[in-house]
Amino acid sequence: MREFGVITLKSYKDQASFYLNAFWEETDDSTKELIWSQWKKFLDLDRQQWNALPKDKRPETYAVGSSLDEFWSHKLLESIGKTLTAIEFRNEFKKIDANTDKRMSMLEFLLWEYKASLKELMSRPQGTDEEVKRAQELLDQVATAFAAAQDALDQAKATAAEAEKKKSAAIESDTAAKHAADVAKAAEDAAKKAAAAAAADAADAKQKAEAAAADAADAKQKAEAATAAAADAKSKADAATAAAADAKSKADAAT
Repeated sequence: MREFGVITLKSYKDQASFYLNAFWEETDDSTKELIWSQWKKFLDLDRQQWNALPKDKRPETYAVGSSLDEFWSHKLLESIGKTLTAIEFRNEFKKIDANTDKRMSMLEFLLWEYKASLKELMSRPQGTDEEVKRAQELLDQVATAFAAAQDALDQAKATAAEAEKKKSAAIESDTAAKHAADVAKAAEDAAKKAAAAAAADAADAKQKAEAAAADAADAKQKAEAATAAAADAKSKADAATAAAADAKSKADAAT
């Protein structure tokens, strides 16, 4: 078990090679191709597992690991069509986790998936140099293709992120411009409303001033008429007084 534990700490590629070297003869070509496909899934989920870690709890740069934790192990089984409930997964995971470290190495997965014996695996020779070379070459080809695909995916994600960033900036700019236009329109409407109110107030004030001026002119005219009437009345009163005095004088003389 100790030697097995050491092997599970190797890269997924080395683990797959170890399994295939042990069971090369009884593994048909379609199963070998399937194992390469499963290896790629391990690589993909391993990167996702790293990305999901908090930045302060992961290495600064990504390096391929050797096993998946329970969460990502469940994800891997789902990705190959083995949908299990949480309870079903825990039961199966106990069978998979041969070294009981609560993680799933690719070697443990392959033993479980293809119902191979751990004891048989560790007792098998690792094959002839030619067989090892052939398995390694196939893995290298898949690794190259996977790396190219991953680079393309990363580039596509970066391009999409940049496009989304530009889209967000454009939306933000358009929103800001629309907001500025709305503010300007509101200010213009408020200015027009204030100007209209001021004009109405000015017209009302002018009308009241003209009415007051007319009232003042009428009052002046009436005052002047009253003054003239008073002067005329005084003149008539003075004449009457003079006439009365003259009549009295004549009366006194006649006596």
